Amino acid sequence: MSDYATSSGKESGIKQGIEVLRERSIDESNAYLYVRGHNLYDIIVYIGKRCCSQQGLSFERDILKKDYPLQGYEETDLIQEDISKILG
Repeated sequence: MSDYATSSGKESGIKQGIEVLRERSIDESNAYLYVRGHNLYDIIVYIGKRCCSQQGLSFERDILKKDYPLQGYEETDLIQEDISKILG
């Protein structure tokens, strides 16, 4: 029987999940940003895959990630700088 079969097991799993989120700096004040951003990304990938399936393209690899660089994009660079300042 898994940990989740008992209430104490569920509680332990919830505490572990909260700890993982805190390690990633996700808390009650910003969790909606993380969830909404990932929901949006997932929807875009889903639609893109359906549109590209007939052309033999990988929407995520060939189009999305190619045209959405993580370096050299001003907003992302500023976020990375801010995180570096916070973390020291």
